[in-house]
Amino acid sequence: MKLMKHLTTTSLLLCISLHAISLTAEPAQRWYERERITGELLGIRTASERAGISPFASYTAIYAAVPSGGIKRDDNYASDMYFGLNFGLDKMIGWPGTTIKISGIDRHGHSIANAVGSRFDPMQLYGGRTTFLYELNVEKTFGDEFSVKLGRMGSLDDFARSPFFGYSVNNVLNGSIRASLMDHVMSSYPYATWGARLKYQPSEHHEFKLGVYQLTDEMWNPAKNGMDFRINRHDGTSVMLQYDLRATINGRHRAHVFAGMNNVSYSMREFGTGDTSHYLLRLYAHGELEYANGLALFVAASHSPHDKLVPMQSQASVGANWKGLIPARPEDHTYLYVTHGRLSKKLPHAAGTPTPDSETVFEAGHRIRLTPAIYVQPMVQYIRKPGGTGAISNAFIIGAQASVAIF
Repeated sequence: MKLMKHLTTTSLLLCISLHAISLTAEPAQRWYERERITGELLGIRTASERAGISPFASYTAIYAAVPSGGIKRDDNYASDMYFGLNFGLDKMIGWPGTTIKISGIDRHGHSIANAVGSRFDPMQLYGGRTTFLYELNVEKTFGDEFSVKLGRMGSLDDFARSPFFGYSVNNVLNGSIRASLMDHVMSSYPYATWGARLKYQPSEHHEFKLGVYQLTDEMWNPAKNGMDFRINRHDGTSVMLQYDLRATINGRHRAHVFAGMNNVSYSMREFGTGDTSHYLLRLYAHGELEYANGLALFVAASHSPHDKLVPMQSQASVGANWKGLIPARPEDHTYLYVTHGRLSKKLPHAAGTPTPDSETVFEAGHRIRLTPAIYVQPMVQYIRKPGGTGAISNAFIIGAQASVAIF
Protein backbone atom coordinates (compact mmCIF):
# COMPACT_ATOMS: atom_id res chain seq x y z
CA MET A 1 0.00 0.00 0.00
CA LYS A 2 2.80 2.45 0.93
CA LEU A 3 4.55 1.64 -2.34
CA MET A 4 1.40 2.31 -4.36
CA LYS A 5 0.82 5.62 -2.59
CA HIS A 6 4.46 6.56 -3.22
CA LEU A 7 4.19 5.69 -6.91
CA THR A 8 0.95 7.61 -7.30
CA THR A 9 2.27 10.68 -5.46
CA THR A 10 5.48 10.61 -7.50
CA SER A 11 3.50 10.34 -10.74
CA LEU A 12 1.29 13.29 -9.84
CA LEU A 13 4.27 15.44 -8.85
CA LEU A 14 5.97 14.54 -12.12
CA CYS A 15 2.86 15.52 -14.07
CA ILE A 16 2.62 18.86 -12.25
CA SER A 17 6.30 19.56 -12.92
CA LEU A 18 5.97 18.68 -16.59
CA HIS A 19 2.86 20.82 -16.82
CA ALA A 20 4.74 23.78 -15.28
CA ILE A 21 7.57 23.33 -17.76
CA SER A 22 5.19 23.17 -20.70
CA LEU A 23 3.37 26.32 -19.52
CA THR A 24 6.59 28.32 -19.82
CA ALA A 25 7.72 26.59 -22.99
CA GLU A 26 4.62 27.10 -25.12
CA PRO A 27 3.20 30.61 -24.74
CA ALA A 28 1.50 30.35 -28.15
CA GLN A 29 -0.77 27.55 -26.97
CA ARG A 30 -2.80 28.20 -23.85
CA TRP A 31 -3.13 25.34 -21.36
CA TYR A 32 -6.91 25.15 -21.77
CA GLU A 33 -6.54 24.52 -25.52
CA ARG A 34 -4.36 21.45 -25.19
CA GLU A 35 -5.50 17.87 -25.73
CA ARG A 36 -2.85 16.84 -23.17
CA ILE A 37 -1.98 18.96 -20.16
CA THR A 38 1.76 18.53 -20.71
CA GLY A 39 1.57 19.92 -24.22
CA GLU A 40 4.62 19.40 -26.39
CA LEU A 41 7.16 19.24 -23.54
CA LEU A 42 9.72 21.67 -24.99
CA GLY A 43 9.30 20.03 -28.40
CA ILE A 44 10.28 16.62 -27.03
CA ARG A 45 6.91 15.06 -27.85
CA THR A 46 7.00 16.29 -31.45
CA ALA A 47 10.52 14.96 -31.95
CA SER A 48 9.61 11.67 -30.32
CA GLU A 49 6.54 11.14 -32.51
CA ARG A 50 8.54 12.06 -35.57
CA ALA A 51 10.91 9.24 -34.61
CA GLY A 52 7.96 6.84 -34.18
CA ILE A 53 7.59 6.81 -30.38
CA SER A 54 4.31 8.09 -28.93
CA PRO A 55 3.86 8.20 -25.14
CA PHE A 56 0.41 8.33 -23.54
CA ALA A 57 -0.93 8.58 -20.01
CA SER A 58 -4.26 9.39 -18.40
CA TYR A 59 -5.55 9.51 -14.84
CA THR A 60 -9.19 8.85 -13.91
CA ALA A 61 -10.80 8.89 -10.49
CA ILE A 62 -14.24 8.32 -8.97
CA TYR A 63 -15.70 9.50 -5.69
CA ALA A 64 -19.09 8.03 -4.72
CA ALA A 65 -21.30 7.93 -1.62
CA VAL A 66 -24.40 6.06 -0.44
CA PRO A 67 -26.61 8.59 1.40
CA SER A 68 -29.59 6.21 1.62
CA GLY A 69 -30.53 2.58 1.05
CA GLY A 70 -28.20 -0.35 0.51
CA ILE A 71 -26.63 -2.06 3.52
CA LYS A 72 -25.07 1.00 5.16
CA ARG A 73 -24.00 4.55 4.49
CA ASP A 74 -20.52 4.83 3.07
CA ASP A 75 -18.33 6.79 0.69
CA ASN A 76 -15.12 5.92 -1.12
CA TYR A 77 -12.60 6.91 -3.74
CA ALA A 78 -10.92 4.83 -6.44
CA SER A 79 -8.56 5.79 -9.25
CA ASP A 80 -6.78 4.40 -12.27
CA MET A 81 -3.69 5.56 -14.14
CA TYR A 82 -3.15 4.18 -17.66
CA PHE A 83 0.20 4.82 -19.34
CA GLY A 84 2.40 3.43 -22.06
CA LEU A 85 4.20 3.79 -25.37
CA ASN A 86 3.31 3.17 -29.02
CA PHE A 87 6.22 2.34 -31.31
CA GLY A 88 5.56 3.02 -35.00
CA LEU A 89 7.93 0.65 -36.75
CA ASP A 90 7.27 2.29 -40.10
CA LYS A 91 9.13 5.40 -38.90
CA MET A 92 11.64 3.51 -36.76
CA ILE A 93 12.83 0.76 -39.08
CA GLY A 94 10.75 1.09 -42.24
CA TRP A 95 8.11 -1.58 -41.56
CA PRO A 96 4.89 0.01 -42.88
CA GLY A 97 1.64 -0.46 -40.95
CA THR A 98 3.34 -2.07 -37.94
CA THR A 99 2.91 -0.87 -34.34
CA ILE A 100 4.13 -2.23 -31.01
CA LYS A 101 2.20 -1.20 -27.91
CA ILE A 102 3.35 -1.46 -24.30
CA SER A 103 1.13 -0.22 -21.48
CA GLY A 104 0.74 -0.37 -17.73
CA ILE A 105 -1.98 0.38 -15.18
CA ASP A 106 -1.84 1.56 -11.58
CA ARG A 107 -5.02 1.16 -9.52
CA HIS A 108 -5.80 2.04 -5.96
CA GLY A 109 -8.70 2.97 -3.71
CA HIS A 110 -11.89 1.22 -2.63
CA SER A 111 -15.44 0.78 -3.90
CA ILE A 112 -18.79 1.31 -2.16
CA ALA A 113 -20.13 -1.96 -3.65
CA ASN A 114 -20.03 -3.79 -0.29
CA ALA A 115 -22.03 -1.00 1.34
CA VAL A 116 -24.62 -1.17 -1.44
CA GLY A 117 -24.75 -4.98 -1.71
CA SER A 118 -25.17 -4.81 -5.48
CA ARG A 119 -24.08 -7.23 -8.20
CA PHE A 120 -23.12 -4.32 -10.46
CA ASP A 121 -20.32 -2.22 -8.96
CA PRO A 122 -21.27 1.49 -8.71
CA MET A 123 -17.60 2.42 -9.31
CA GLN A 124 -16.28 0.99 -12.56
CA LEU A 125 -12.61 1.77 -11.81
CA TYR A 126 -12.38 -0.56 -8.85
CA GLY A 127 -10.67 -3.94 -9.16
CA GLY A 128 -7.12 -5.16 -8.68
CA ARG A 129 -5.54 -2.51 -6.46
CA THR A 130 -1.97 -2.79 -7.70
CA THR A 131 0.30 -1.95 -10.65
CA PHE A 132 -0.07 -4.09 -13.78
CA LEU A 133 1.75 -4.69 -17.01
CA TYR A 134 -1.18 -4.67 -19.41
CA GLU A 135 -0.56 -4.60 -23.16
CA LEU A 136 2.49 -5.99 -24.89
CA ASN A 137 1.47 -6.62 -28.48
CA VAL A 138 2.22 -5.96 -32.12
CA GLU A 139 -0.36 -4.95 -34.73
CA LYS A 140 0.15 -5.13 -38.48
CA THR A 141 -2.16 -3.73 -41.16
CA PHE A 142 -2.35 -5.11 -44.70
CA GLY A 143 -3.73 -2.46 -47.00
CA ASP A 144 -7.07 -0.96 -46.02
CA GLU A 145 -8.87 -4.24 -45.37
CA PHE A 146 -6.92 -6.49 -42.99
CA SER A 147 -5.16 -6.07 -39.67
CA VAL A 148 -3.69 -8.64 -37.28
CA LYS A 149 -2.80 -8.14 -33.62
CA LEU A 150 -0.74 -10.60 -31.54
CA GLY A 151 0.52 -10.60 -27.96
CA ARG A 152 -0.75 -9.65 -24.52
CA MET A 153 -4.13 -7.91 -24.58
CA GLY A 154 -7.70 -7.94 -23.31
CA SER A 155 -10.42 -9.27 -25.59
CA LEU A 156 -12.72 -6.35 -24.77
CA ASP A 157 -10.23 -3.89 -26.25
CA ASP A 158 -11.60 -4.98 -29.64
CA PHE A 159 -14.99 -6.60 -29.00
CA ALA A 160 -18.40 -5.56 -27.63
CA ARG A 161 -17.43 -1.90 -27.32
CA SER A 162 -19.21 1.40 -27.97
CA PRO A 163 -17.94 4.91 -27.18
CA PHE A 164 -21.19 5.55 -25.31
CA PHE A 165 -20.45 2.77 -22.81
CA GLY A 166 -17.56 4.80 -21.40
CA TYR A 167 -19.89 7.40 -19.89
CA SER A 168 -21.31 4.96 -17.36
CA VAL A 169 -19.71 5.33 -13.91
CA ASN A 170 -21.43 2.15 -12.75
CA ASN A 171 -19.73 -0.86 -14.33
CA VAL A 172 -22.94 -2.08 -16.00
CA LEU A 173 -21.60 -0.78 -19.33
CA ASN A 174 -18.23 0.87 -18.85
CA GLY A 175 -15.89 -1.07 -21.12
CA SER A 176 -18.47 -3.62 -22.18
CA ILE A 177 -21.82 -5.21 -21.41
CA ARG A 178 -21.11 -6.28 -17.83
CA ALA A 179 -23.01 -9.58 -17.83
CA SER A 180 -20.42 -10.91 -20.29
CA LEU A 181 -17.55 -10.06 -17.93
CA MET A 182 -19.31 -11.68 -14.96
CA ASP A 183 -18.80 -15.03 -16.72
CA HIS A 184 -15.07 -14.68 -15.84
CA VAL A 185 -14.10 -16.14 -19.20
CA MET A 186 -13.28 -12.91 -21.08
CA SER A 187 -9.95 -11.18 -20.59
CA SER A 188 -10.32 -7.45 -20.09
CA TYR A 189 -8.71 -4.29 -18.70
CA PRO A 190 -6.71 -4.36 -16.44
CA TYR A 191 -6.09 -8.12 -16.85
CA ALA A 192 -4.43 -9.33 -20.06
CA THR A 193 -3.71 -12.76 -21.52
CA TRP A 194 -2.13 -14.04 -24.72
CA GLY A 195 -4.31 -13.47 -27.72
CA ALA A 196 -4.65 -12.93 -31.44
CA ARG A 197 -7.17 -10.81 -33.33
CA LEU A 198 -7.93 -10.66 -37.06
CA LYS A 199 -9.97 -7.79 -38.47
CA TYR A 200 -11.38 -7.65 -42.00
CA GLN A 201 -13.04 -4.47 -43.25
CA PRO A 202 -14.07 -4.85 -46.90
CA SER A 203 -15.77 -1.44 -46.91
CA GLU A 204 -16.55 1.49 -44.64
CA HIS A 205 -19.90 -0.10 -43.79
CA HIS A 206 -18.91 -3.66 -42.90
CA GLU A 207 -16.37 -5.12 -40.48
CA PHE A 208 -15.68 -8.69 -39.34
CA LYS A 209 -13.53 -9.61 -36.33
CA LEU A 210 -12.19 -12.90 -35.01
CA GLY A 211 -10.25 -13.19 -31.75
CA VAL A 212 -8.71 -16.12 -29.88
CA TYR A 213 -7.63 -15.56 -26.26
CA GLN A 214 -6.03 -17.60 -23.49
CA LEU A 215 -7.98 -18.35 -20.30
CA THR A 216 -6.16 -19.36 -17.12
CA ASP A 217 -6.98 -19.96 -13.47
CA GLU A 218 -4.68 -17.07 -12.52
CA MET A 219 -5.83 -14.47 -15.04
CA TRP A 220 -7.80 -12.49 -12.42
CA ASN A 221 -5.08 -12.64 -9.76
CA PRO A 222 -3.72 -9.10 -9.19
CA ALA A 223 -0.72 -10.52 -7.34
CA LYS A 224 0.63 -11.65 -10.72
CA ASN A 225 0.85 -7.98 -11.82
CA GLY A 226 0.23 -9.01 -15.43
CA MET A 227 3.58 -10.81 -15.52
CA ASP A 228 2.37 -14.43 -15.67
CA PHE A 229 3.28 -15.29 -19.27
CA ARG A 230 2.91 -19.05 -18.90
CA ILE A 231 0.86 -21.18 -21.29
CA ASN A 232 -0.27 -24.42 -19.63
CA ARG A 233 -1.92 -27.48 -21.09
CA HIS A 234 -4.95 -26.96 -18.82
CA ASP A 235 -5.59 -23.44 -20.11
CA GLY A 236 -8.83 -22.70 -21.92
CA THR A 237 -9.65 -20.62 -24.96
CA SER A 238 -12.12 -17.85 -25.66
CA VAL A 239 -13.03 -17.50 -29.34
CA MET A 240 -14.85 -14.26 -30.12
CA LEU A 241 -16.66 -13.38 -33.33
CA GLN A 242 -18.26 -10.04 -34.17
CA TYR A 243 -19.86 -8.32 -37.14
CA ASP A 244 -20.23 -4.52 -37.30
CA LEU A 245 -22.49 -2.54 -39.62
CA ARG A 246 -22.15 1.23 -39.99
CA ALA A 247 -24.46 3.32 -42.09
CA THR A 248 -25.95 6.77 -42.53
CA ILE A 249 -29.74 7.05 -42.60
CA ASN A 250 -31.32 9.85 -44.68
CA GLY A 251 -27.90 11.42 -44.95
CA ARG A 252 -28.14 12.73 -41.37
CA HIS A 253 -28.34 9.95 -38.81
CA ARG A 254 -25.29 7.77 -38.18
CA ALA A 255 -26.09 4.21 -37.18
CA HIS A 256 -23.83 1.52 -35.76
CA VAL A 257 -24.98 -2.04 -35.10
CA PHE A 258 -22.86 -4.97 -33.96
CA ALA A 259 -23.56 -8.54 -32.90
CA GLY A 260 -21.18 -11.15 -31.61
CA MET A 261 -20.53 -14.20 -29.49
CA ASN A 262 -17.98 -15.63 -27.10
CA ASN A 263 -17.36 -19.35 -27.51
CA VAL A 264 -15.52 -20.72 -24.49
CA SER A 265 -13.70 -24.01 -24.13
CA TYR A 266 -12.63 -24.27 -20.49
CA SER A 267 -13.14 -26.33 -17.36
CA MET A 268 -15.93 -24.61 -15.37
CA ARG A 269 -17.68 -25.74 -12.18
CA GLU A 270 -21.49 -25.78 -12.27
CA PHE A 271 -23.43 -23.99 -9.53
CA GLY A 272 -24.42 -26.15 -6.58
CA THR A 273 -22.94 -29.38 -7.96
CA GLY A 274 -19.62 -31.11 -8.24
CA ASP A 275 -20.07 -31.38 -12.01
CA THR A 276 -17.81 -29.67 -14.51
CA SER A 277 -18.74 -28.23 -17.89
CA HIS A 278 -16.30 -27.52 -20.70
CA TYR A 279 -18.28 -25.20 -22.98
CA LEU A 280 -20.00 -21.84 -22.56
CA LEU A 281 -21.67 -19.56 -25.09
CA ARG A 282 -22.37 -15.87 -24.57
CA LEU A 283 -24.26 -13.82 -27.18
CA TYR A 284 -24.40 -10.01 -27.34
CA ALA A 285 -25.71 -7.24 -29.60
CA HIS A 286 -25.80 -3.48 -29.68
CA GLY A 287 -27.38 -0.76 -31.82
CA GLU A 288 -26.99 3.02 -31.69
CA LEU A 289 -28.38 5.91 -33.69
CA GLU A 290 -26.81 9.37 -33.65
CA TYR A 291 -28.92 12.35 -34.68
CA ALA A 292 -27.54 15.50 -36.27
CA ASN A 293 -28.30 17.62 -33.20
CA GLY A 294 -25.94 15.58 -30.98
CA LEU A 295 -28.54 13.21 -29.51
CA ALA A 296 -27.68 9.51 -29.57
CA LEU A 297 -29.92 6.60 -28.53
CA PHE A 298 -28.73 3.05 -28.01
CA VAL A 299 -29.82 -0.39 -26.86
CA ALA A 300 -27.53 -3.26 -25.82
CA ALA A 301 -28.25 -6.83 -24.76
CA SER A 302 -26.44 -10.00 -23.76
CA HIS A 303 -27.60 -13.55 -23.00
CA SER A 304 -26.15 -16.95 -22.18
CA PRO A 305 -28.22 -20.17 -22.17
CA HIS A 306 -25.86 -21.76 -19.60
CA ASP A 307 -27.63 -20.87 -16.35
CA LYS A 308 -25.51 -23.33 -14.33
CA LEU A 309 -22.32 -21.47 -15.24
CA VAL A 310 -23.07 -17.74 -15.43
CA PRO A 311 -24.23 -15.55 -12.52
CA MET A 312 -25.89 -12.91 -14.72
CA GLN A 313 -27.75 -14.83 -17.40
CA SER A 314 -28.98 -11.82 -19.37
CA GLN A 315 -28.68 -8.05 -19.46
CA ALA A 316 -30.57 -5.36 -21.34
CA SER A 317 -29.49 -1.70 -21.41
CA VAL A 318 -31.00 1.39 -23.02
CA GLY A 319 -29.60 4.89 -23.02
CA ALA A 320 -29.71 8.43 -24.31
CA ASN A 321 -26.56 10.54 -24.65
CA TRP A 322 -26.89 14.17 -25.74
CA LYS A 323 -23.87 16.20 -26.76
CA GLY A 324 -24.46 19.94 -26.51
CA LEU A 325 -27.84 19.76 -24.78
CA ILE A 326 -26.87 23.05 -23.11
CA PRO A 327 -26.13 25.46 -26.01
CA ALA A 328 -23.46 27.32 -24.02
CA ARG A 329 -21.63 24.00 -23.43
CA PRO A 330 -21.34 22.39 -26.92
CA GLU A 331 -18.71 19.80 -25.88
CA ASP A 332 -20.54 18.52 -22.77
CA HIS A 333 -22.50 15.26 -22.72
CA THR A 334 -25.71 14.66 -20.76
CA TYR A 335 -26.83 11.05 -20.38
CA LEU A 336 -29.46 8.77 -18.90
CA TYR A 337 -28.85 4.99 -18.88
CA VAL A 338 -31.01 2.14 -17.57
CA THR A 339 -29.84 -1.47 -17.20
CA HIS A 340 -31.77 -4.55 -16.13
CA GLY A 341 -29.81 -7.69 -15.28
CA ARG A 342 -31.48 -11.08 -14.79
CA LEU A 343 -29.59 -13.42 -12.51
CA SER A 344 -29.36 -17.17 -12.99
CA LYS A 345 -31.95 -19.10 -11.01
CA LYS A 346 -29.25 -21.70 -10.35
CA LEU A 347 -27.15 -19.30 -8.28
CA PRO A 348 -26.52 -20.72 -4.80
CA HIS A 349 -28.11 -18.86 -1.90
CA ALA A 350 -28.58 -19.45 1.82
CA ALA A 351 -31.52 -21.59 2.91
CA GLY A 352 -34.56 -19.53 3.85
CA THR A 353 -33.46 -16.49 1.81
CA PRO A 354 -35.11 -15.30 -1.40
CA THR A 355 -33.81 -16.61 -4.69
CA PRO A 356 -31.87 -13.88 -6.54
CA ASP A 357 -33.71 -12.86 -9.68
CA SER A 358 -32.79 -9.39 -10.99
CA GLU A 359 -31.13 -6.05 -10.35
CA THR A 360 -31.84 -2.74 -12.11
CA VAL A 361 -29.54 0.29 -12.35
CA PHE A 362 -30.57 3.83 -13.29
CA GLU A 363 -27.80 6.35 -13.90
CA ALA A 364 -27.87 9.99 -15.00
CA GLY A 365 -24.98 12.38 -15.31
CA HIS A 366 -23.40 15.30 -17.10
CA ARG A 367 -19.81 15.25 -18.40
CA ILE A 368 -18.40 18.76 -18.21
CA ARG A 369 -15.57 19.16 -20.71
CA LEU A 370 -13.43 21.73 -18.89
CA THR A 371 -10.68 21.57 -21.52
CA PRO A 372 -9.87 19.10 -24.33
CA ALA A 373 -7.71 17.27 -21.75
CA ILE A 374 -9.89 17.44 -18.62
CA TYR A 375 -13.45 16.53 -17.75
CA VAL A 376 -15.52 16.34 -14.57
CA GLN A 377 -18.68 14.22 -14.50
CA PRO A 378 -21.20 14.51 -11.65
CA MET A 379 -23.66 11.61 -11.59
CA VAL A 380 -26.46 9.97 -9.62
CA GLN A 381 -27.43 6.30 -9.52
CA TYR A 382 -30.47 4.45 -8.25
CA ILE A 383 -30.11 0.69 -7.81
CA ARG A 384 -33.32 -1.29 -7.47
CA LYS A 385 -33.05 -4.63 -5.64
CA PRO A 386 -29.29 -4.59 -4.90
CA GLY A 387 -28.08 -8.19 -4.97
CA GLY A 388 -31.23 -9.27 -6.79
CA THR A 389 -33.22 -10.63 -3.85
CA GLY A 390 -35.18 -7.65 -2.54
CA ALA A 391 -33.74 -8.22 0.92
CA ILE A 392 -31.59 -5.04 0.63
CA SER A 393 -33.16 -1.60 0.40
CA ASN A 394 -33.00 0.19 -2.93
CA ALA A 395 -29.87 2.35 -2.98
CA PHE A 396 -29.40 5.98 -3.96
CA ILE A 397 -25.83 6.94 -4.93
CA ILE A 398 -24.22 10.29 -5.67
CA GLY A 399 -20.72 11.06 -6.86
CA ALA A 400 -18.47 12.21 -9.66
CA GLN A 401 -15.86 10.93 -12.07
CA ALA A 402 -12.95 13.05 -13.30
CA SER A 403 -10.23 12.40 -15.83
CA VAL A 404 -7.16 14.14 -17.22
CA ALA A 405 -5.12 13.28 -20.32
CA ILE A 406 -1.51 13.75 -19.21
CA PHE A 407 0.54 12.74 -22.28
